Amino acid sequence: SAVGLVLMAGEFPGCEEDCLAELAGEMALAYTQEIQAEKMGIGWDGSAVGIDWEEGLILKDVRWKVAEEGLYAERLEAWSSGEERTLKDHDFVAFTSEENQQVTDLLLQCAPPDFRFLDGKRRMGVGVASLPALRYTILWDQGSSERWDDRLLELREVLPPPVLPSPTGEVEIPQFDSNQERILQTAGAFWGAQADVLYCSAVVNGMTFKAYNPSSWFQHLERKEVQEGWEEGRYTLEDLLGLARTTGRLLALDHLRTPPTKGRDALSVLAGEVEGRETIVQEELIQDALEDRETVLKDSQLFNEVIQEHGELLGWTPRLEL
Repeated sequence: SAVGLVLMAGEFPGCEEDCLAELAGEMALAYTQEIQAEKMGIGWDGSAVGIDWEEGLILKDVRWKVAEEGLYAERLEAWSSGEERTLKDHDFVAFTSEENQQVTDLLLQCAPPDFRFLDGKRRMGVGVASLPALRYTILWDQGSSERWDDRLLELREVLPPPVLPSPTGEVEIPQFDSNQERILQTAGAFWGAQADVLYCSAVVNGMTFKAYNPSSWFQHLERKEVQEGWEEGRYTLEDLLGLARTTGRLLALDHLRTPPTKGRDALSVLAGEVEGRETIVQEELIQDALEDRETVLKDSQLFNEVIQEHGELLGWTPRLEL
């Protein structure tokens, strides 16, 4: 989280190394203070341990965007058209016969109650790590001919995570029995089952998918919008610090949901790690975040140089087998 924040803020005019260090340090401080507050049983109200909970204008704007665009169903309006409500052709590609069957099988497992299919197409060119994953957008309703009943559902393939080598050389024991179990358990741990009532996981022909609500009620923090706000003077360093504080607090709360290990719960373990070490944790995170940022920037430069030299396929050429 700290690396992502300093990578974003590092592109903002005037936010130099001191600014980036302050952001990483504020996130670390909020993280340790939230753990202390939870140990004291005061949780989200951290005034007893001197926590400033001002979140800043950046996150307030995200919430405003959720309310404004969600109320007017802006994503639904942008993605569909016509009295009969169909997905726009220039944003989507019609299903092949194989994809149509796959979607039918997925909906048998993940269709919401009173589901009525209106239209469905494949969405292309979306995501970063998930860019090669299959992604199907479904337009549906619950039986009414009124437009207020029209809704969206996204079905996306979830690729198995890469297996990382163990630093000790030992064989790692998989934490989950399947990719489907991983999706459901991690989502439940991070935001709970009620955050998205359409959330579902399904397996078809060995491929794992998740279903979720892609409507305007669900928004992301857009880096471009934050940068524009900074350059226009709408956002200040205090707003970035508010984002850092809230991120640190939420990260602590997520870590505290970790299941007990060897008879010790997450709160006792984390409180023992940070108590009396707040300054050390801050210094470590600042150093790690700034060093990791430099590594990412160098890797990005090298990657772009390779693309320039060898092309987007990195020198690979298809072979035809006769």
